[in-house]
Amino acid sequence: MNGRTPKPRHFTNREQEIVALVAEGNSNKEIARVLGLSVKTVSCHLSRLFVRNGIHTRTQAVLSWLALQEDLENQGL
Repeated sequence: MNGRTPKPRHFTNREQEIVALVAEGNSNKEIARVLGLSVKTVSCHLSRLFVRNGIHTRTQAVLSWLALQEDLENQGL
């Protein structure tokens, strides 16, 4: 990874589900429909993830999530 890619952070299971759907290009409204949540709940999950991890964009969230997935694969998890 280059110096611009955010380091892996902590994601709850629900946040991982949401960010995986963000990575597919889904809007908050589409994510809410897929997961059976309200749009406000999806927004709250993303907001908490951003604040807790110093993330400012959906792209940064996806990059952090991908880095986390790569680290888990490398660890055999």
